[in-house]
Amino acid sequence: MSSTMQMRAAVAERSGRPPLAPKVSRETLLTEAARWDAEAREAVARGAIAEAGLLVLRALDCERRVRASGPQVLGVIRRRNPVPAGR
Repeated sequence: MSSTMQMRAAVAERSGRPPLAPKVSRETLLTEAARWDAEAREAVARGAIAEAGLLVLRALDCERRVRASGPQVLGVIRRRNPVPAGR
């Protein structure tokens, strides 16, 4: 396995999802974010601050993925015809 693939696998292992995660619906991501948030709150109540921090990062990752879903700006902007010189 190449070093790049090993690095991606290590990152995926830490993030809790596969390296090339399939597309997930917004509702699923929001539900997952709420679950990570609830688990983080429980971890704080137990005094497991480091674990809570990791769970918060997972929740934030889900929220980031929700914001990134939908139409992308570059796909929405249409290319304009260039204005001829002299006009």
